[in-house]
Amino acid sequence: MNHFTKTGTAAVGPGTTLSVRSGALHGGDSLDLNGPDGSRRQVMIKSVGVAQMIFLIDGRMAICRPWHAGDPGVYRLPGASSNWVVERLESHSMADAG
Repeated sequence: MNHFTKTGTAAVGPGTTLSVRSGALHGGDSLDLNGPDGSRRQVMIKSVGVAQMIFLIDGRMAICRPWHAGDPGVYRLPGASSNWVVERLESHSMADAG
């Protein structure tokens, strides 16, 4: 399934916030990352759970945790949504080796 996602910046890195228009995410789903400048990138969710979401971007894995009060601002989307913060980026091949 493909999900609409709004980000606060076109560049994805630690601290990037994401609001995903859906509360039901699954590994293998794709995200359309829509930046504030009109940019759009499509990425693939590798895994998702209550405490963590990992998606693949530019040969790396973005490890995300749920957004909570005190984190940088996040877009509010109408309807059901889930909000995340990118904690770190890791090499995709190194993470698969472990």
